[in-house]
Amino acid sequence: MYTMGFHSVDLIECSPTSAGKWTDCDLDTYIADLPDDVCGVQLSFRNTRSTALYVYQIAARCNGSTFELYKELYRKTQTTVSIGVDASKIFEVKISNTTYIDVFISGYYTGTDITFFVNPVDKSTATINEYVDVDCSADVSSSAVGVFGHICNNNAAIKSISIRKNGSTDDRYYGLMKNFSALGFIIGIDENKIFEQKIESADIDIYINGYIDSTAAVFNTNATDYSLTKTETPVDLNALPSGAIAGIYEVVNASSSEYSYFLRKHGFTNSNYQFVNRRNYSVIEGLAQGQIANTTVDFWLIGYFLSEKIAITPKYGKMLKHIATR
Repeated sequence: MYTMGFHSVDLIECSPTSAGKWTDCDLDTYIADLPDDVCGVQLSFRNTRSTALYVYQIAARCNGSTFELYKELYRKTQTTVSIGVDASKIFEVKISNTTYIDVFISGYYTGTDITFFVNPVDKSTATINEYVDVDCSADVSSSAVGVFGHICNNNAAIKSISIRKNGSTDDRYYGLMKNFSALGFIIGIDENKIFEQKIESADIDIYINGYIDSTAAVFNTNATDYSLTKTETPVDLNALPSGAIAGIYEVVNASSSEYSYFLRKHGFTNSNYQFVNRRNYSVIEGLAQGQIANTTVDFWLIGYFLSEKIAITPKYGKMLKHIATR
């Protein structure tokens, strides 16, 4: 039996009360009646400090991990990351300031066709300003179609980054803030388990921390433009393709100016209306609703999770039937 791969929740705060140390967060504490096959969580971070000089460190990892990627989140900025949880549905978060850094649960993953690693795998490359292949074949299943990961800019200046499915002609090559690491990503891989990355500096590191099998999701070779033409007022995005239950969105700001946005499930009321750090990735269940401060902030559908599939065993040993439901 396959269960629905992703479930949105209406921003549940799970911010640590102590700064500078890893804090356990139990999903069962925040969300009632979770299924047994919960495997991961999507987290949304924000820095509410408006002064440009103030940046604070953030990090997230699966419980039991030794992965330490503790870097800055720029002022008035938001970011999203997906990580695994352990068998007790626990993950870990660390922040350097409890007044201005907020951490929210924005969704969770279920099913055996989504796999998260306890410790991410380093996939950094040294070539700059051109797309290079990133081979994940040694790290994912033979049926994998996409990967989760982290991007970190260790440089003291803003440097550009772009990732895309192998074979794509997309080229959204935009800057990432200095010393910034909490950017999580989700991207498709081709049949050879390859995606591509382009970096402006060898100081940019990239890691994968999980993968998605073909039973759970579809990834576009070239992303579909779901951008809005209106500002300020919340607007529904285009409907998802037939059979989809959650969209995988890349959010980019093509301008060097700072503009806010939010992206949430239609009908939800909580919003995280903060700057986009030139790029962000979010999964939204069902119809997505967004708001942008400027039309240079674009939404791209890079893939989607598939409808729930239920295996039914009829009486008398008849053949199994698979039914897709919304």
